Amino acid sequence: MFFTILPEERRVLEIVGQSALEMGVPAYVVGGYVRDRLLGRPTKDIDIVCVGDGIRLAETVAGKLSPRPKVAVYSRFGTAMLRCEGIEYEFVGAQGKVTVPTAESQKLNWVRWKTIKIAVTLRSMRWQSASAQQILDIS
Repeated sequence: MFFTILPEERRVLEIVGQSALEMGVPAYVVGGYVRDRLLGRPTKDIDIVCVGDGIRLAETVAGKLSPRPKVAVYSRFGTAMLRCEGIEYEFVGAQGKVTVPTAESQKLNWVRWKTIKIAVTLRSMRWQSASAQQILDIS
């Protein structure tokens, strides 16, 4: 499955992927950006979830961008946001707790995983070519 990534998005997403790899955390692009790109629609915001500290990931990414964008931190919600080249990048960390699964929660988890399956894992993106600006194999 293919979808187009604009050059300015690609540059930042590659930095997100590199930063997540250095931090040792998986990071995913999720939500409306993935949906809109699959449908060929434009978008001006990208939601990124990492299994770890999303605020730290945002600050790490900002430190690698030039000029360095301001990182807005929303401590109450555990999120951070930065703007780069007219696009908002919103970061959140997914830190869960261990729970005993019930039959109902297993059904909900199956639905969640089926939904998340279209999320793009930044750590294992395989690019078709620099000129195509597309993701190859987002599964």
